[in-house]
Amino acid sequence: MKSSKSKRAPLTHFLCIPLITANSRPQLQKSLECFKARVGASSSNIHRNEADDDNTVTIPESAIRPVDSLHLTVGVMSLDGQKIDAAVSLLRTLTLDLSTTKRVDPIVVDLTGLASMHDPRNTSVLYCAPNDTTSRLQCLALSAQRAFRDSGFLIADDRPLKLHATIVNTIYVKGKMRQTNPFASTTEPFGPAQTADLGQGRHTNDSGKLDARGILEKFNDFVWAKDVVVDRLAICEMGVKKIFDDQGIIVREEYAEVVAVSLLPR
Repeated sequence: MKSSKSKRAPLTHFLCIPLITANSRPQLQKSLECFKARVGASSSNIHRNEADDDNTVTIPESAIRPVDSLHLTVGVMSLDGQKIDAAVSLLRTLTLDLSTTKRVDPIVVDLTGLASMHDPRNTSVLYCAPNDTTSRLQCLALSAQRAFRDSGFLIADDRPLKLHATIVNTIYVKGKMRQTNPFASTTEPFGPAQTADLGQGRHTNDSGKLDARGILEKFNDFVWAKDVVVDRLAICEMGVKKIFDDQGIIVREEYAEVVAVSLLPR
């Protein structure tokens, strides 16, 4: 008899709010470069930063998400050919509940702070949160999530929706990660990633954890980007795609958008 795990449908797509726009990309690029300079490491090892007198650790660069991949996940899906077409059709005809107000200006958010998806002493996912003073973003996301869930497209998930942009996910570090931070405890190699840093940490591996307390303290009030216009809702394919120029150099890494609809006022 096959286990339930072997019968689990592979995750192929996700519904999300992309965060990359002409205005936000330069800000996010600069912020990520600053973050890498302060906590990044070129090797695949997590280790304590001896230059600091706190317990800040350095993070392998491959664990830090590419700028063009940043997004807010609304839900994950397992779609074959026919279901993809149906999901695309639903998104194109979707009527979203933005709020009970009659505001017609675009939703604008700031991306701030840094938090841990798990116990910060032993975590694998760090994220920043969108700050929307109107609360319309959460209304929009819940409305879209409800429509796709009721139509049977989303993988079941009973947790409250937590909109977040993943900044660090150590599941993307290949091979073994050696943890020499005195507060950490794992030395096991990584298994394959189960998702494209989606959801809220359910599929993260038990190995490669880090003690992020020092990092979280340093970046508690960090501003990643200001005045980011929420301009579209998209269905994307799982797995970041590398985009090359004519010389074979990687120019960006992003999720392929199958379809996107504008969220800007008409």
